[in-house]
Amino acid sequence: MNRSTPLALTIAALAALHGADTALATDYTYTVVDSPAASYNTSRVTGVSGTTVVGYYYDSQSVAHGFKEASGSYTTVDDPSADTSIGTTVYGVCGSVILGAFSDGPRWHGFSETGGLYSTLDDPASTGNIRARGMSGNTVVGEFWDGRYHGFTETNGLYTTLDSPSAIDFPTDPYNSGTHATGISGNTVVGYFRNITGWHGFSEMNGGYTTLDDPAATANGLNYGTYATGISGDTIAGFFIDSSDNTHGFTDTGGVYTTWDYPGAPSTTIDGISGTSLAGNFGDGVTFHGFIATSIPEPASLSVLVLGTMGALARRRNRG
Repeated sequence: MNRSTPLALTIAALAALHGADTALATDYTYTVVDSPAASYNTSRVTGVSGTTVVGYYYDSQSVAHGFKEASGSYTTVDDPSADTSIGTTVYGVCGSVILGAFSDGPRWHGFSETGGLYSTLDDPASTGNIRARGMSGNTVVGEFWDGRYHGFTETNGLYTTLDSPSAIDFPTDPYNSGTHATGISGNTVVGYFRNITGWHGFSEMNGGYTTLDDPAATANGLNYGTYATGISGDTIAGFFIDSSDNTHGFTDTGGVYTTWDYPGAPSTTIDGISGTSLAGNFGDGVTFHGFIATSIPEPASLSVLVLGTMGALARRRNRG
């Protein structure tokens, strides 16, 4: 019994070390996503699902078009009901379903698209623009206008309004206030709202709201603060503005915040998340570009050491 105890402890220690290595030994590869049809500095990435990235751009006539990108192939997404002088914007993707908004001239309407079939999403409480931004299962989230912005969920035609209780109205600046729902995973909705100190992220589940503030963010001005833009499982993604007026992406898992900056870029936003893949935009000091960041596990070299050491110890024990 006494001779087996050091063996057990050594194996347990190595296994624990190997587990820590597996958890931490990950890296990311960054791929630029810029629609080739975009005019200068107008392509924006807004969402990701698996290996599909979506966003929108403006052409040389300042008309908006949605796009989806997979494996370097770009497809334009234009709602057929859109005014061809204004266009279509895409904000999210869930599997094969694309979410966004189109303008018919007087106002913007939400839409979903699957396999070329477009469905309009109009919250009956809206008196103005509507944007569909995210989806989980058969529930869509987004925002609508009725004199201020409100978040909403839509499930099988049933609309529910979402308003953070911490949001306040700004009568002199109504278009830059309110509650905006941007993403959903299971029963958890995320987004952002404005109050007297600036912008704050939030998560909502079953009517309960939690405020999300990256600890490195500054929320003391019109556009400063924390913006939650997506969620996948228990990880929330978004971006924040710091005290130096720099923008950084973030992820938040269980209250632990991680800052994300595109390598060498002075400005980064994370605008979508799918598993361990992140999608967003970065500025290079001259213009802006979209990107997708995908995780790459490092070679599990320590596993060889663990298995070899365990085998050697086991042989030594048998000889004893």
